[in-house]
Amino acid sequence: MKRFSIMLFFIALVTFLLSLCLFFTGPVPLQITEIPAFVSISKDIVGFDLNSSALAYGSVVRGSSSTKQISIQNDFPVPVRVIATFYGSISPFLEDSVDIELFPGETISMPFTLITRYDSPLGKYDGFVRILFYRVS
Repeated sequence: MKRFSIMLFFIALVTFLLSLCLFFTGPVPLQITEIPAFVSISKDIVGFDLNSSALAYGSVVRGSSSTKQISIQNDFPVPVRVIATFYGSISPFLEDSVDIELFPGETISMPFTLITRYDSPLGKYDGFVRILFYRVS
């Protein structure tokens, strides 16, 4: 009986520790994609950048905005949650993070809008957008 109690306690302890590990590690993304992003904020010069592999906003005048689109496709056989977050010196100028769900095979055009204020400092800003794909539970 004493051995049974010790074994039961050990199993309960291992189960508890595994549960804690899962709780603190959180969900693991199925895919992570990072896309470079850059802009030049100027007083009076507007320029376009046709780079298709980055969020290249070109030259943007203070107090204006610019929107770029990225095509996002769910290539997984399950529904996914897509989360986009911004990093680097460009991040204060990009709209809030994106959080959407896609069905298998679904493709969307995701807009990313850059907004500058009239008092935005002139200069070049860069960074990246991190797009994470999570399985929908």
